[in-house]
Amino acid sequence: YPEYFRALQDERVIAADDAESDHRTREFRDGYLVPLRIASLMDVPVSVGGALAGVLCHEHVGAVRQWSREEQEFAVAVAQVIATALEARGRHRAELGERRAAFLSDATAVLAETLDPDWIPARLARLAVPFLADSCIIMATDERGLRRLAAAHADPARESFLEELQRRYPPTPSSSHLTSHAIRTGR
Repeated sequence: YPEYFRALQDERVIAADDAESDHRTREFRDGYLVPLRIASLMDVPVSVGGALAGVLCHEHVGAVRQWSREEQEFAVAVAQVIATALEARGRHRAELGERRAAFLSDATAVLAETLDPDWIPARLARLAVPFLADSCIIMATDERGLRRLAAAHADPARESFLEELQRRYPPTPSSSHLTSHAIRTGR
């Protein structure tokens, strides 16, 4: 629909009072407007970073109607709010990607610092707490069964609570504990 997309690039709002005859929207008369009985159409481009990110569409079924200046201005304002939300979401995703990359870089550095298998889990648990969760317990299985290698909590005073939970409710390879299930199934 070249006329329609050209209008989206060039105009703040496409207010097609008679959508079937308007040069900007008549291209989809037979395939869209007539089958859905859409008489009038008001579309506002939603742009993010200078590129078309979407279209806020208003469709009127029934008799042809005229879109008022107030309705058009309101639609433009709503489209701007949507664009702002999309920009914020994009920034959030970019920031999250940066945080993930920094976390992986830090985890790689921890693993490269030493070959001491007793030291690495504690460092990784401490690293994971502010990034992934409020607490982290690293478990492993060996010939002695399941055992806790490390634990960390965002509030260091609550780390004793993690130890108490482990003491009172230790996971066993056959228990229904989530850790046991993960080790048994690999999921």
